[in-house]
Amino acid sequence: MPSPYALYDHVLNDFHKQQKKDLKVTIEEGKKMWHDRIEKRVSEISELITECVNPYYLQKMFNTSNEILVDTDKLIVSGHSMGGATAIKAGDSDSRIKAVLTHDPWMSILEPDYETFDALLDKPLNILMSGWLRDKFATDN
Repeated sequence: MPSPYALYDHVLNDFHKQQKKDLKVTIEEGKKMWHDRIEKRVSEISELITECVNPYYLQKMFNTSNEILVDTDKLIVSGHSMGGATAIKAGDSDSRIKAVLTHDPWMSILEPDYETFDALLDKPLNILMSGWLRDKFATDN
């Protein structure tokens, strides 16, 4: 089975085709590019949480006169693939997030920050993995 990290070049090539650019990007430059995107998304999640705890923001968003409250004692973030990596990073950096749920998180873009899944978070973390990813990261623990 292919390693999830072996797919990295393929993803970068697809990205460049979408951007209609013929760029030569090293693996390290590509990882930095994706890592920077994760950081931006984490910032956006934090800003969204800040907005959503304001009941007037939610009333306006949903066009209702009913008061809408967010229970920040039970706030969970979730994501798949790049969104899963984003959820892990957001859960690590924002104390308002109480748990993280991911499906096939794209861990290679978090490599500089987390070398193993065991070092991820000090809060509940649930990682759902497809077969080939599960086999790659299976442990005896």
